[in-house]
Amino acid sequence: MRATRWIIAFALAAGWMQAVQAQTYPNRPVRFIVPWSAGSGTDLMARAFAQELSKAAGQQVVVDSRGGAGATIGTELAAKSQPDGYVIYVGGSVSMVVSPVIYPKVGYDPVGDFTHIAMIGGESYALSAQASLGVKTFKEMVDYAKKNPGKLAYGSAGLGTSTQLRIEMLKYRAGLDILHVPYRGSADALNDLLPGTVQMMNEINVLPHVKAGKLTLLAINFPTRHPDFPDV
Repeated sequence: MRATRWIIAFALAAGWMQAVQAQTYPNRPVRFIVPWSAGSGTDLMARAFAQELSKAAGQQVVVDSRGGAGATIGTELAAKSQPDGYVIYVGGSVSMVVSPVIYPKVGYDPVGDFTHIAMIGGESYALSAQASLGVKTFKEMVDYAKKNPGKLAYGSAGLGTSTQLRIEMLKYRAGLDILHVPYRGSADALNDLLPGTVQMMNEINVLPHVKAGKLTLLAINFPTRHPDFPDV
Protein backbone atom coordinates (compact mmCIF):
# COMPACT_ATOMS: atom_id res chain seq x y z
CA MET A 1 0.00 0.00 0.00
CA ARG A 2 1.50 3.36 -1.02
CA ALA A 3 2.37 5.91 1.62
CA THR A 4 0.36 8.64 -0.07
CA ARG A 5 -3.36 9.08 -0.51
CA TRP A 6 -3.68 10.99 -3.77
CA ILE A 7 -6.30 13.73 -3.86
CA ILE A 8 -7.97 14.24 -7.23
CA ALA A 9 -10.48 16.84 -8.38
CA PHE A 10 -13.37 15.51 -10.45
CA ALA A 11 -16.35 17.01 -12.22
CA LEU A 12 -19.61 15.33 -13.15
CA ALA A 13 -19.11 13.74 -16.53
CA ALA A 14 -22.06 15.06 -18.55
CA GLY A 15 -22.31 18.78 -19.12
CA TRP A 16 -18.88 19.79 -17.82
CA MET A 17 -17.30 20.57 -21.16
CA GLN A 18 -20.30 22.59 -22.33
CA ALA A 19 -20.08 24.68 -19.18
CA VAL A 20 -16.34 25.31 -19.29
CA GLN A 21 -16.53 26.21 -22.98
CA ALA A 22 -19.23 28.82 -22.41
CA GLN A 23 -17.78 32.33 -22.44
CA THR A 24 -19.74 33.35 -19.36
CA TYR A 25 -18.56 30.45 -17.21
CA PRO A 26 -18.54 30.68 -14.28
CA ASN A 27 -21.23 33.28 -13.67
CA ARG A 28 -22.30 32.02 -10.25
CA PRO A 29 -20.69 30.25 -7.25
CA VAL A 30 -19.28 26.75 -7.75
CA ARG A 31 -20.00 23.98 -5.25
CA PHE A 32 -16.98 21.90 -4.23
CA ILE A 33 -18.04 18.64 -2.56
CA VAL A 34 -15.59 16.95 -0.18
CA PRO A 35 -16.64 13.43 0.97
CA TRP A 36 -14.92 13.83 4.36
CA SER A 37 -15.84 15.70 7.51
CA ALA A 38 -14.75 19.29 8.08
CA GLY A 39 -11.26 19.49 9.55
CA SER A 40 -10.01 16.26 7.96
CA GLY A 41 -6.77 16.24 5.99
CA THR A 42 -8.56 16.13 2.63
CA ASP A 43 -11.00 18.85 3.72
CA LEU A 44 -8.18 21.20 4.73
CA MET A 45 -6.38 20.60 1.44
CA ALA A 46 -9.59 21.15 -0.52
CA ARG A 47 -10.27 24.45 1.26
CA ALA A 48 -6.81 25.75 0.42
CA PHE A 49 -7.34 24.70 -3.21
CA ALA A 50 -10.83 26.25 -3.32
CA GLN A 51 -9.50 29.57 -2.06
CA GLU A 52 -7.02 29.81 -4.93
CA LEU A 53 -9.56 28.51 -7.43
CA SER A 54 -11.98 31.25 -6.37
CA LYS A 55 -9.35 33.87 -7.17
CA ALA A 56 -8.58 32.34 -10.56
CA ALA A 57 -12.24 31.86 -11.56
CA GLY A 58 -13.52 35.19 -10.26
CA GLN A 59 -16.36 33.36 -8.52
CA GLN A 60 -16.75 31.93 -5.04
CA VAL A 61 -15.97 28.21 -4.74
CA VAL A 62 -17.97 26.92 -1.77
CA VAL A 63 -16.66 23.82 0.02
CA ASP A 64 -19.41 21.38 1.06
CA SER A 65 -18.02 18.73 3.43
CA ARG A 66 -20.13 15.55 3.51
CA GLY A 67 -18.32 12.83 5.43
CA GLY A 68 -19.37 9.32 6.38
CA ALA A 69 -19.56 5.71 5.18
CA GLY A 70 -16.07 5.53 3.73
CA ALA A 71 -16.55 8.71 1.67
CA THR A 72 -19.54 7.18 -0.16
CA ILE A 73 -22.13 9.68 1.14
CA GLY A 74 -20.43 12.74 -0.31
CA THR A 75 -19.42 10.88 -3.45
CA GLU A 76 -22.99 9.73 -4.14
CA LEU A 77 -24.23 13.27 -3.54
CA ALA A 78 -21.78 14.55 -6.13
CA ALA A 79 -22.68 11.84 -8.64
CA LYS A 80 -26.39 12.69 -8.41
CA SER A 81 -25.93 16.46 -8.67
CA GLN A 82 -26.90 18.41 -11.77
CA PRO A 83 -24.07 17.99 -14.31
CA ASP A 84 -23.92 21.67 -15.27
CA GLY A 85 -20.29 22.40 -14.46
CA TYR A 86 -21.10 24.07 -11.15
CA VAL A 87 -20.43 21.03 -9.01
CA ILE A 88 -16.89 19.72 -8.63
CA TYR A 89 -15.73 17.03 -6.27
CA VAL A 90 -12.50 15.92 -4.62
CA GLY A 91 -11.91 12.20 -4.32
CA GLY A 92 -9.09 9.73 -3.95
CA SER A 93 -8.18 6.11 -3.40
CA VAL A 94 -10.86 5.45 -0.77
CA SER A 95 -13.92 6.80 -2.59
CA MET A 96 -12.83 5.76 -6.08
CA VAL A 97 -11.19 2.38 -5.38
CA VAL A 98 -11.59 0.94 -1.88
CA SER A 99 -15.22 1.68 -0.98
CA PRO A 100 -16.69 0.40 -4.28
CA VAL A 101 -14.90 -2.90 -3.56
CA ILE A 102 -15.68 -3.43 0.14
CA TYR A 103 -19.26 -2.11 0.23
CA PRO A 104 -21.96 -4.35 -1.31
CA LYS A 105 -23.40 -1.39 -3.20
CA VAL A 106 -22.47 2.26 -3.59
CA GLY A 107 -24.73 4.80 -5.24
CA TYR A 108 -22.29 5.85 -7.93
CA ASP A 109 -20.06 4.57 -10.71
CA PRO A 110 -16.50 5.69 -9.95
CA VAL A 111 -15.59 5.44 -13.64
CA GLY A 112 -18.69 6.53 -15.54
CA ASP A 113 -20.10 9.23 -13.26
CA PHE A 114 -17.04 11.46 -13.07
CA THR A 115 -14.51 13.16 -15.31
CA HIS A 116 -10.99 13.58 -13.98
CA ILE A 117 -9.81 17.21 -13.97
CA ALA A 118 -6.50 17.32 -12.13
CA MET A 119 -4.31 15.87 -9.41
CA ILE A 120 -4.24 18.55 -6.72
CA GLY A 121 -2.07 16.93 -4.06
CA GLY A 122 -1.36 14.03 -1.76
CA GLU A 123 -1.14 13.28 1.94
CA SER A 124 1.30 11.51 4.17
CA TYR A 125 0.08 9.84 7.36
CA ALA A 126 1.25 10.43 10.90
CA LEU A 127 0.87 7.65 13.47
CA SER A 128 0.39 9.26 16.86
CA ALA A 129 -0.52 8.21 20.38
CA GLN A 130 -2.17 9.95 23.30
CA ALA A 131 0.62 11.58 25.33
CA SER A 132 -0.60 10.10 28.62
CA LEU A 133 -0.04 6.58 27.24
CA GLY A 134 3.66 7.08 27.90
CA VAL A 135 5.10 5.51 24.73
CA LYS A 136 7.68 7.63 22.96
CA THR A 137 8.61 5.57 19.89
CA PHE A 138 7.01 3.22 17.38
CA LYS A 139 8.82 0.24 18.95
CA GLU A 140 7.60 1.18 22.43
CA MET A 141 4.04 1.28 21.13
CA VAL A 142 4.35 -2.17 19.53
CA ASP A 143 5.88 -3.59 22.72
CA TYR A 144 3.11 -2.04 24.83
CA ALA A 145 0.39 -3.45 22.55
CA LYS A 146 1.92 -6.94 22.72
CA LYS A 147 2.07 -6.83 26.52
CA ASN A 148 -1.46 -5.39 26.81
CA PRO A 149 -3.62 -7.14 24.19
CA GLY A 150 -7.03 -5.53 23.72
CA LYS A 151 -6.26 -2.50 25.89
CA LEU A 152 -5.44 -0.10 23.05
CA ALA A 153 -8.00 1.42 20.67
CA TYR A 154 -7.40 3.48 17.57
CA GLY A 155 -9.71 5.87 15.78
CA SER A 156 -10.11 6.03 12.02
CA ALA A 157 -11.97 8.10 9.45
CA GLY A 158 -14.27 5.12 8.81
CA LEU A 159 -14.43 1.54 7.59
CA GLY A 160 -12.25 0.85 4.59
CA THR A 161 -10.36 4.14 4.79
CA SER A 162 -6.59 4.34 4.59
CA THR A 163 -6.53 5.43 8.23
CA GLN A 164 -8.00 2.02 9.11
CA LEU A 165 -6.26 -0.22 6.58
CA ARG A 166 -2.77 0.93 7.52
CA ILE A 167 -3.18 0.05 11.18
CA GLU A 168 -4.93 -3.20 10.29
CA MET A 169 -1.89 -4.07 8.18
CA LEU A 170 0.34 -3.24 11.16
CA LYS A 171 -1.80 -5.42 13.44
CA TYR A 172 -1.58 -8.32 11.01
CA ARG A 173 2.17 -8.10 10.50
CA ALA A 174 3.07 -7.53 14.16
CA GLY A 175 0.40 -9.80 15.67
CA LEU A 176 -1.28 -7.01 17.67
CA ASP A 177 -4.72 -6.91 19.29
CA ILE A 178 -5.89 -3.29 18.98
CA LEU A 179 -9.55 -2.26 18.84
CA HIS A 180 -10.77 -0.29 15.82
CA VAL A 181 -13.22 2.57 16.44
CA PRO A 182 -14.56 4.04 13.16
CA TYR A 183 -15.78 7.65 12.92
CA ARG A 184 -17.44 9.76 10.24
CA GLY A 185 -14.13 11.47 9.58
CA SER A 186 -10.66 12.00 10.96
CA ALA A 187 -11.66 15.24 12.68
CA ASP A 188 -14.20 13.33 14.77
CA ALA A 189 -11.60 10.68 15.60
CA LEU A 190 -9.16 13.39 16.65
CA ASN A 191 -11.75 14.82 19.06
CA ASP A 192 -11.74 11.48 20.91
CA LEU A 193 -7.98 10.97 20.64
CA LEU A 194 -7.09 14.19 22.46
CA PRO A 195 -8.89 13.29 25.73
CA GLY A 196 -7.81 9.64 25.49
CA THR A 197 -11.11 7.98 24.56
CA VAL A 198 -9.02 6.23 21.88
CA GLN A 199 -5.26 6.05 22.23
CA MET A 200 -3.98 6.04 18.65
CA MET A 201 -4.67 7.50 15.23
CA ASN A 202 -3.06 7.49 11.80
CA GLU A 203 -3.76 10.84 10.11
CA ILE A 204 -1.81 13.97 9.20
CA ASN A 205 -4.12 16.45 11.00
CA VAL A 206 -2.59 15.45 14.36
CA LEU A 207 0.63 17.41 13.80
CA PRO A 208 -0.44 20.70 15.43
CA HIS A 209 -1.37 18.76 18.58
CA VAL A 210 1.98 16.95 18.50
CA LYS A 211 3.72 20.33 18.53
CA ALA A 212 1.52 21.37 21.46
CA GLY A 213 2.61 18.29 23.42
CA LYS A 214 -0.85 16.72 23.59
CA LEU A 215 0.08 13.81 21.31
CA THR A 216 3.25 11.81 20.67
CA LEU A 217 4.32 11.30 17.06
CA LEU A 218 5.48 7.70 16.54
CA ALA A 219 5.99 7.43 12.78
CA ILE A 220 5.25 9.14 9.47
CA ASN A 221 4.13 6.99 6.52
CA PHE A 222 6.21 8.68 3.84
CA PRO A 223 9.47 7.89 2.01
CA THR A 224 11.19 10.97 3.45
CA ARG A 225 11.26 12.62 6.88
CA HIS A 226 8.85 15.45 7.66
CA PRO A 227 10.72 18.80 7.75
CA ASP A 228 9.05 19.76 11.05
CA PHE A 229 9.87 16.38 12.66
CA PRO A 230 13.28 15.35 11.29
CA ASP A 231 13.99 13.00 14.21
CA VAL A 232 10.89 10.84 13.69
